[in-house]
Amino acid sequence: GRGGRAGHHPVTIENIPDDMGWQELEELGNQYGKSVAYSRTYRRGNVFVGVIEYADAKDARHCVSELDGRRIEDGTLPMRAFEGDDGRSA
Repeated sequence: GRGGRAGHHPVTIENIPDDMGWQELEELGNQYGKSVAYSRTYRRGNVFVGVIEYADAKDARHCVSELDGRRIEDGTLPMRAFEGDDGRSA
């Protein structure tokens, strides 16, 4: 990770576009809260997943409420956003 793990309010977003990198994910996260501390993307099976960590819990909640069920691009599945990282596998 970059600069340690300052954020303690992770948001997991499933069904992100398969070509989205962590920089784009961070830009997306910054639209909903300025306290983004860390972001990463990875693939789980055929699901593309992003994790954004916020320093501020309000930002994390706002991000979830804005992104859950939303489509970023036409033809993609609606995203599933929830607070926490995916330690619980769905």
